[in-house]
Amino acid sequence: MNNKGIKKRKKPSFIRYNSEYLARITSNWRRPKGLHNKVRLKKKGHIKSPAVGYGSPREVFGYYHSKFDYALINSEKDLVNLDKKYVLLSGKLGIKNRILLLKKLKTLDVTILNIKDIEKYINEAEEKLKQNKQKKQTEKQKKEESKKKTEKITTEKEIKELTAEEKLEKEKLEKKKILEKAQ
Repeated sequence: MNNKGIKKRKKPSFIRYNSEYLARITSNWRRPKGLHNKVRLKKKGHIKSPAVGYGSPREVFGYYHSKFDYALINSEKDLVNLDKKYVLLSGKLGIKNRILLLKKLKTLDVTILNIKDIEKYINEAEEKLKQNKQKKQTEKQKKEESKKKTEKITTEKEIKELTAEEKLEKEKLEKKKILEKAQ
């Protein structure tokens, strides 16, 4: 895809009504709902509100504003017919896929726009994977240990219950013996 000819449109900064005057109101856009609100009524001379017409062209929607002609990479299939010098890795990629793609891109000799040092990034990502794996293993061990403890407790309770039942049976037998002797 050649995104050099088509440019993203410039948009006004959509800020919340009265946020520049009142410190308690953040500048994040919120839709004005007041009855006489000038922004809601789209009066001339007031701040602009977001609308469909401010959207970017469909061809460059979601693309990075760049002076480079780049390719967006979402999977290994995108590397097959790669004819660009510059590449941008998708933010939707997971750590494992990102590592695989980076190792392949290193051999292709292309510039990755959203990662500065490839080696450093790969090392940090692999380290993160190892930590996640260890964390999962420790959680699994803790669950198994807690299961064993609960099993031990239940077996001990059963033994105590059995002993309580046995005590009742012994008392009944003693009562019967006493009654038989009395007769």
